[in-house]
Amino acid sequence: GQFCFHPPVQKNYNVISLIKEHPHLFPEYEVGMNLDKLVNKVCHRLLNTPYDEKEAAVKEPQP
Repeated sequence: GQFCFHPPVQKNYNVISLIKEHPHLFPEYEVGMNLDKLVNKVCHRLLNTPYDEKEAAVKEPQP
């Protein structure tokens, strides 16, 4: 035939990359939020540990 079959691409994720690439899948996500903060919130929920906004200040990388 004229068309080649292309099987679906399978991706392997670690927890951090899964959360960062698909933030909309997590209830903690708010539009425009820092994705590192989202990872922190989701991991705290999954580990069933308290999350304190004051202690969890995410530092932006320095240029």
